[in-house]
Amino acid sequence: ALMYAIQSQCLTTINLLAPVTQVNLGGALRRLTRFKVELMTGEIKQLVERAVQDREAAIHGLEGAALYGSSALIAIIAQYTNDHSIFEANKLKIWK
Repeated sequence: ALMYAIQSQCLTTINLLAPVTQVNLGGALRRLTRFKVELMTGEIKQLVERAVQDREAAIHGLEGAALYGSSALIAIIAQYTNDHSIFEANKLKIWK
């Protein structure tokens, strides 16, 4: 449901679903960048902060941020992830 809300850019629904969504957080990060959803609103920022605690979700979000040109998401991932090795391990994908 969160994926469809992001795709439709319905902030009301995104803000309702973001705090309770527990699965496919990496996919949510990728869609946030693809559909250019503002990342600094309260619930969305918390979703991003929670998602980047999972290495695979952070990598998925990082790849999406690079693909869709979201320097804001890259900055948030760098700020909130504890595992900065994801940047080194995925630098070839990011730079492509």
